[in-house]
Amino acid sequence: MKVKIMRHVVSLCWVTIAALLLTGCNPAAGATEYEVIYPSGYSRDSYVYDEKSPIEGSSCYLQWEEADDYKKTYDYDIHILDENGSELYEYPDMGSKAMRGSVQEDGKAWVCAEHWTAPHHNGYVEGWLKESDLLLIDLSGGEILFQDKAGENEFYITSNGTRCYFYLPGKEEREKLFGLIKIPAENAVIYYRDTSDWTRKHMVYTFDYVAEPDIDTSNGVSTRIKFYISENQLKVAWTSYESVGNGDWEYLEKKAYEISLAFDSLPPVLEEIWKRAACTEAIHKVQDKWIRPKDFDNWDWLRDSDYLAILIDLEKRPSGLHSWLGMDISFYA
Repeated sequence: MKVKIMRHVVSLCWVTIAALLLTGCNPAAGATEYEVIYPSGYSRDSYVYDEKSPIEGSSCYLQWEEADDYKKTYDYDIHILDENGSELYEYPDMGSKAMRGSVQEDGKAWVCAEHWTAPHHNGYVEGWLKESDLLLIDLSGGEILFQDKAGENEFYITSNGTRCYFYLPGKEEREKLFGLIKIPAENAVIYYRDTSDWTRKHMVYTFDYVAEPDIDTSNGVSTRIKFYISENQLKVAWTSYESVGNGDWEYLEKKAYEISLAFDSLPPVLEEIWKRAACTEAIHKVQDKWIRPKDFDNWDWLRDSDYLAILIDLEKRPSGLHSWLGMDISFYA
């Protein structure tokens, strides 16, 4: 009996040690994973290592290849191939092993080359994105029409015309100067950059969480955010990899957000209000229509609703948050 007990104890100790060693060897273990799912059904996650990937909406492919001076620079070249695998265009030292592309209505293609540092994964692990290169390419002649970078942990999702949409995870509350200065927590967001002013971030959606929403993942072994892309629409689904019985495992959806990408740019002052004051899921679900003051008289449902309406005097062009309660902006609840 003592021998059996000792064997069980030793076995459990070895299992525990092995788990700790594996976790220690993989600092990315336990981090949230990303997956992008395109309308065609093609998806990209941290376990895709293919040299070729389809350019969504076309018959062309992206291919990465080590640059001639790879051993010195660790750079990769981008090749664009036709449907038969023949090379159409080559872009030296601009690629990576994690690339995605999609064609716009005008035949131009957005290409994103992501530079990840996560060990044991080909990217798509939260917190391990160093930077990304974004290129807008004319597939009819191969000309690069636009090129710029996205910063650390700015995860590229999709593009619409000249806009590129990104997901940025939230940040916990931080301290500086030995706790004398507290920096408030920041919720996760989705915003876009436009080629006309790439440095500016246009807020699209502010999530109701910093690290992750209030979901139960206690039965799962990993958590994954799935980005489902469709025309003018984005679904962001938090999932947990759990057992479903009979030895099968699946990603079970725990919470999902439906986000419309079909709207024009907000005036800067309204965008500032949106970003700083209207960061709730409820407001984001109803702020989808411009209305006029006279509409309150015409629509009973609007007068009786609990929506928040913001009245802006565009001629006075308010320039900041100090105008919130002045003549330029009024609130109606």
